[in-house]
Amino acid sequence: MKHLLHIFITVVCIAVVAGCADNSRLRDDIDRAGRLADTRPDSAIALLDSLSPAINQADKATRMRYDLMLIKSRDKAYIEHRNDSMIAPVVEYFTGHSDPDLTPLALYYAGRVYSDLGDAPRALDYYQKAVNSLISNDNDRLRTYIYTQIGDLYYRQGLFEYALNANKKSLDLSYALNDTLFIIDGLKEIAHTYINMNHEDSALICYKKAYELSQSINEEELSGCLLSQYAYLENSLGNKEVADSLIEKALMYDYKTENLKSVLYAITSKIYMQRGKSQQALPYLLWLCDNGSIYAKRNAYRNITLYHIQKMQWHDALKYNNKAFDAVDSIRKIEGAEAVARVKANYDYSLYKIENSDLKVNNARKNKIIIILSAISILIMLFIFFWWKSIKLKSQHQIELLNNMKFLHESETENILNEKLKVTEELHAKITNLLLENHSYNEKVNSLTDYITELENTLNQTTAQLEDLTSSKQISDNKLMSSEIVGKIKRNISDNNFNLSYNEWKALEKSIISNCPDFYKKLHPDRFMRALEWRVTMLIKIGISPSNISKMVNRSKETVTSIRSRLYAKVFKIEKASARDWDSFIRSL
Repeated sequence: MKHLLHIFITVVCIAVVAGCADNSRLRDDIDRAGRLADTRPDSAIALLDSLSPAINQADKATRMRYDLMLIKSRDKAYIEHRNDSMIAPVVEYFTGHSDPDLTPLALYYAGRVYSDLGDAPRALDYYQKAVNSLISNDNDRLRTYIYTQIGDLYYRQGLFEYALNANKKSLDLSYALNDTLFIIDGLKEIAHTYINMNHEDSALICYKKAYELSQSINEEELSGCLLSQYAYLENSLGNKEVADSLIEKALMYDYKTENLKSVLYAITSKIYMQRGKSQQALPYLLWLCDNGSIYAKRNAYRNITLYHIQKMQWHDALKYNNKAFDAVDSIRKIEGAEAVARVKANYDYSLYKIENSDLKVNNARKNKIIIILSAISILIMLFIFFWWKSIKLKSQHQIELLNNMKFLHESETENILNEKLKVTEELHAKITNLLLENHSYNEKVNSLTDYITELENTLNQTTAQLEDLTSSKQISDNKLMSSEIVGKIKRNISDNNFNLSYNEWKALEKSIISNCPDFYKKLHPDRFMRALEWRVTMLIKIGISPSNISKMVNRSKETVTSIRSRLYAKVFKIEKASARDWDSFIRSL
């Protein structure tokens, strides 16, 4: 039995590993088809069709990847999307299983599908979601596609300002990618938008730049198509000679793409018809009747009808007029169907928004109920856990209590004897320590007495020195104040004469040097003072008031105050100081 179990497990493991390997190879082939779709979408579709038998056996992730790459390949091959049956589950899967590469891609192609279905609001919604899901600059190419499609949506809705803004973002990204074809497409879209906004000059600049870039990469068909659009705009502005030369140059290119050739011939015939050159326009109109779109055929039939009317060829004119009516009927049917589709799409989108809003409310209500029930369950579990823990702790506590009581009962006598012995030993030790501490205390008292005596002697000596210094300073200050120059200054002030000559300033300085030499040495002006600061300091020393000082040095009172506070801050190396601090300091010297 055991051997059979081992064999069964081995077979299952081998099957799982083989399945994983098959899915891995299949995903590699799908990704290869996705890369191939960028350049050869038809080949990518063929490759994906060859993988379809294996897809039915693959896991869901691989099937969703396959569907996404098939949608991409069909979109690149210009196969119009008819419904959203394939993209809807793809978007639902990749928004639920976030992937930095595939989630934005799925949202982008959802926008492309709904754009083809005429559902502009929903398409724009998915484009915005795609932009928001891009988290790095590695997807700038996809970001460029998205903004291009957003610009096209706004353009078709007639919202040209918004279209221009989106197209400019796309163009900036194209320049960052350095992709010339992207840049050319961006310039073309911006030019079309400018034309509808009546900014023809700006459109001309865009066409010219796009044409120069197409020439640089030798894209002849693209160059010719751009020249024709450039020529039509020049013709509309009245620059007929420039338009003629551009058209002639555009017609010289060899066109293999019928779409570009149709654009060129439609513009060429329109210019010739506007000029009254219907004979020159006729070959291009006949070609459009056979190969152009239904809209190009309608215009061609109308212009050929006018040509035959001018030639009085009534039978041919009637024939082409009937064809023009048939084309108009076809266009009306198409546009009517598109209008109905747009109305239905807008209605479906409004229902989708309402359903989505209701779904969010229901989900929020369900999440709230789940959270409440989860919280109640956790609280119940915590209550049971702590109740069980408390019972267990109580039982352990009772057992420990019984053991402790037994131990205490057995050792009670021994503990009492040990305690008595311990108390006796502690008392003996304390008595010994007290005796030793008493001896140490006596020694400390004697030492402190000697120290206090020494401090008293030092204090007496310092007091005597301070008295000598004070007496000496008083004598010096008295000599200074009784000097001839100080007396003269004070007499001048009392006579309202505040001007001192240079010699008088020098005489005051000499008097300070001779009578207060210590003051001069400590505040020698050459050390850190300017002449004005030294004069203010000398006047403070001889007791002149700040208001009189300002008059004697011919400065404002605020300036004198600033000088005094700045000097104090400079001497004592502090950030802020008071002018009075400087005055007190000077008088103390």
